[in-house]
Amino acid sequence: MGQADAVRESLRRVVVASIGPTTTEALQQQGVSVDLEASHPKMGFLVREAALQSGQLLLAKRA
Repeated sequence: MGQADAVRESLRRVVVASIGPTTTEALQQQGVSVDLEASHPKMGFLVREAALQSGQLLLAKRA
């Protein structure tokens, strides 16, 4: 749909979390920076860690 650049630009303004190394690598190959990778590749870990860290990560990203 020709929106890849717009999506990448939008993702620079939000916290991008990845469930694990494979997902992180795939995102990076698409030009997306990952702000948080779960300590274990399980959804529960991702949700918990994102909830705990996303506010601080977003403040740092906007600074």
